[in-house]
Amino acid sequence: MERLLFLFTMLCLVLCMSCANMAMVHLRIGYRHYQNGEYDRAIEEYNRSISVDRKNAEVYVARGNAYGESGRLDLAICDYDQAIELNNRYLEAYFSRAITFREQGKLQRAVDDYNKALELDPLYVNGYINRAAVFFDQGSVDAAERDYRSVLKISPDSAMAFVGLGGIFRRKSNFTEAISYYTMALRVDPGNADALLNRGKTWHDIGDFPRAIEDFSAVIAANQRDSLAYSNRGYSLAESGSLERAIEDFTRAIELNQKDYLSYNNRGFTRFEKGDIDGAIEDFNMAINIRPTFAEAYENRSESLRANGELKSALKDAEQALYLDHGNERYEKLVREILEMLEPEENGLGPNGDP
Repeated sequence: MERLLFLFTMLCLVLCMSCANMAMVHLRIGYRHYQNGEYDRAIEEYNRSISVDRKNAEVYVARGNAYGESGRLDLAICDYDQAIELNNRYLEAYFSRAITFREQGKLQRAVDDYNKALELDPLYVNGYINRAAVFFDQGSVDAAERDYRSVLKISPDSAMAFVGLGGIFRRKSNFTEAISYYTMALRVDPGNADALLNRGKTWHDIGDFPRAIEDFSAVIAANQRDSLAYSNRGYSLAESGSLERAIEDFTRAIELNQKDYLSYNNRGFTRFEKGDIDGAIEDFNMAINIRPTFAEAYENRSESLRANGELKSALKDAEQALYLDHGNERYEKLVREILEMLEPEENGLGPNGDP
């Protein structure tokens, strides 16, 4: 009898080990699909892993990450919740859930989860960096700065922390300090695209367009599919008077990202500057179709329509810009000017007051 009991116990252990091994096999296969961007196939493998072992918190985080990458944020949150229920000290679950809360716009809940992750590991660099980014989103730039400086105490050569501090000082309009931090990031990591891109934006802010163009060009040299670099270089080229080259860059940015409403708007403005009113209106139409709440595109289209003599349509766009950004003095001025131009027409006179 004791021999039979021993054999039965051993058989159970073997079966349990076999199930655990099978669950891990599916988990590892899922990881490979995830790394290849095959999120649906990854989720299928994670489902198989969970069907074998429902108590493994790791697989819920993995499936949550796949859901998040494929845009199913609510399902991702549910999986992170389940992982935390299984293991309330699982740092990666809090970290991943915080990222998803930020994507959902639930910034305070994201901060709460980063707080928990940092409570579990006070030296967790990514926790400080990501929490700083959420503080920045909330407008709490001093709290963000404290987190980036905490990173530098742990990791003095963190390019991400230097880039983050550059962003804080740019937000504060301390452009000299911002450029200094972006340059520190580039000393640590000479090819850092974020540092180059943001330093370029800061050079643009202070009107140093040649240096801005140089930084944006460096990003493009390293990655010719970086739409933001083309868009920003186009903006600096336009401001420096190189309109044709600016249009080329805006066009390339749009080819790389067809939802880039800013590049449509900026190309439209550049076309307007060149006298291509119809081309400008086409671009402003596209910007508005992509982003119907983008007040500046309505303003720019209004100016183009006014230049074409289409005053009633111009007024409609100017009023829409003002509706979207109530109290904007520039839009108020545009509405008044168009109304003044319309008065002679409504009285049966031409735009100059002639019959």
